[in-house]
Amino acid sequence: MIFGEMKRNDEPIDYYYYMIWFYRAIFVTGYFVLMFVYWVYTFPSYSVGYFGPLGTTIPQVLALIFVPMNAYLYYMMYSVNPGIITKENNEEALKKFQYDYILYRPRYCDICKIKCPARSHHCKSCNVCVLKFDHHCVLTHRCVGINNNRYLLLFCVNLVLISFFGTIFLTMVLMGLAAKKGYPPSFYYSKTTGLNFIKLRHVFFGLYTTHMMEWLLYITLAFVVPIAALFTLYQFVMHAYGLTSFEVFHRSKLSGMIKEKKIYFVIPPPETGHHKFVKYFDPEEDKKNDREPDPTDEYERVLITSIDQLPHQYSLSVYENFKTILFPDTLEPTTY
Repeated sequence: MIFGEMKRNDEPIDYYYYMIWFYRAIFVTGYFVLMFVYWVYTFPSYSVGYFGPLGTTIPQVLALIFVPMNAYLYYMMYSVNPGIITKENNEEALKKFQYDYILYRPRYCDICKIKCPARSHHCKSCNVCVLKFDHHCVLTHRCVGINNNRYLLLFCVNLVLISFFGTIFLTMVLMGLAAKKGYPPSFYYSKTTGLNFIKLRHVFFGLYTTHMMEWLLYITLAFVVPIAALFTLYQFVMHAYGLTSFEVFHRSKLSGMIKEKKIYFVIPPPETGHHKFVKYFDPEEDKKNDREPDPTDEYERVLITSIDQLPHQYSLSVYENFKTILFPDTLEPTTY
């Protein structure tokens, strides 16, 4: 490994860890400076009149609600133990979910020295096994798992709302500034011809020289709003089906391998006492790589022809799926 070995959270850190911290510090600082400039500096600097009948009360109230909430949710995403499995809580973790023998079956993690529960995965970045592993978040450099997934979802919702309302308010501000420069809405819009994009572009880029801060904030929101909205929508759809990002990714891989006719049910003989499981098998590839014989090679195989043959057993009703996200059966300890 170029940057040295990653350590567990309670062990000495390395240069790669410092680099991650550096990039994360840049992101967090930039993000909250934007929030401060946007909600604390920009809007209060404009008197009543820019927001029409809204006045300045609603923007100020929303700023008092959304900005602290956004900071709190980010802190919780970072500080809450995602569901790290240790020798001490291994038995408790094993009781949370049943193995589906599709993505998860009994195995042992040689790094963490634990029995791997269903819906767990070893994160190479954190070097720990996490229960109900979703993904490793690059914004916090923490895993998202059973304990902190709700904070990610709520953070995304909060970010969409704060960006959406911010866009509306900033549009009002820019329209007011343009009107003061002699470009009222009637200059670029009429009921008969609609919106004149050439005139609107002239007005918009004309504000760059006189009100650069507001202009740059608006451009930033133009990127943030759709990205945040799409990611939040993805989160909602995924949770509605009771899936994690890890499971979505690997089930999509299974779909591809099913089309290639390389995924089989492996059925052990009854006397072994083993459960039927899913396995990738490619005879041509095995011949090229001169693979070592596996005891399961002699077991009966049944070709899987459709992803429908691999049901997602962890999905409940939509209500129950969201309930397990917002009110999870947490794995102790919930702190680092």
